[in-house]
Amino acid sequence: EEQVDPVRRDLGERVTDADGNVSFSVDVGALPDTPQPLSALVRLEILERGGRPVIETIKLPIETHPVAIGLRPQFGTPGSLAVRDGEAALFDIVALNPDGERLDVEELRWRLIEEERQYFWSRRGNRWDYDVVTTDVTRDSGTISASTSTSGAITVGGTQDWGYYRMEVFDPASGAATSVRYR
Repeated sequence: EEQVDPVRRDLGERVTDADGNVSFSVDVGALPDTPQPLSALVRLEILERGGRPVIETIKLPIETHPVAIGLRPQFGTPGSLAVRDGEAALFDIVALNPDGERLDVEELRWRLIEEERQYFWSRRGNRWDYDVVTTDVTRDSGTISASTSTSGAITVGGTQDWGYYRMEVFDPASGAATSVRYR
């Protein structure tokens, strides 16, 4: 999982007009190149005539890519994404613009990755402990299109062994990407 460090900016003091309104713009600066959705958490503190603060917080989305990819598993239960033995893993895919409307996007690339985990036991002081090393192994890949009329679908056959998997979908034209982990 990629970490994006938060950035804090003090917006300074502003004075409201006669109707109690104020407007201002915020420069968010250079944004990280990440497929993660970013948002701005804006905390406003307005002082009433008596000096008491009225505090409001709003969360605003920051558009980093012209395309967002939605990937929905058609298996498992909420909170537990697991494929039964011999069952196929089916995913629906959509591409959306910043307004949430479906887009036609050709040549989305997808990869099925098995996350192989190795556990190494060691003795630390008077107790046993372990470390986990995860190695990504690409098991399958391909291309798919998303359209405004129907969802794209990726089906991964029932030949997967028990383990940890990740489905990744990437749009090379816009840089948008998404992934889902499952068992």
